[in-house]
Amino acid sequence: KLAMGRIKDDIRIAVNDKADMIQLDGLQGSSGAAPETTVDHLGIPTVCGLVNAIRSLDEMGWSGRIDIVVMGGIRNGADAAKAIALGADAVSVGMGSLMAMGCVGCLQCFTGRCPVGIAAQDPELTRLLDIDEAAEGVFNYLTAMNEEIKHICASLGKRDIRELDREDLQATTIDVSAMTGLPL
Repeated sequence: KLAMGRIKDDIRIAVNDKADMIQLDGLQGSSGAAPETTVDHLGIPTVCGLVNAIRSLDEMGWSGRIDIVVMGGIRNGADAAKAIALGADAVSVGMGSLMAMGCVGCLQCFTGRCPVGIAAQDPELTRLLDIDEAAEGVFNYLTAMNEEIKHICASLGKRDIRELDREDLQATTIDVSAMTGLPL
């Protein structure tokens, strides 16, 4: 797993180490398990890192040989579809799954004293988490994401998320256009 920073160097290391998969964690990711300075000021935007990682693999002749999984800011089906269209092989959702489990977003995971028991170490606090209810919440969240992806694909005349590509995207801000190379 790479916290995106020096993408080209990090991708080269992963290729040299014969990685099967690279998980890129963008700036928008935040679990509450990192210090505030790290969460607020380190890393680069997810789309920028993904585009640079794909470009680096292309330049090294390794496209399609190492899977790229993106996380950080993937909150819904639209975010997942955009990441796949930009070249990711898969996405990972962290905070969205935690919220679906009942996380209240207090960002105190690193203390081990999660007030709802999700990221708690204290047996008294872990009892607060209803596992069946949390599992149902995550199931519903992932089902909704999947339905959104299906809707997006159908709207674009695609039958499968793997058919999405850069041609299906346009940037809506100058910054995103500059980071991704997508037309504004």
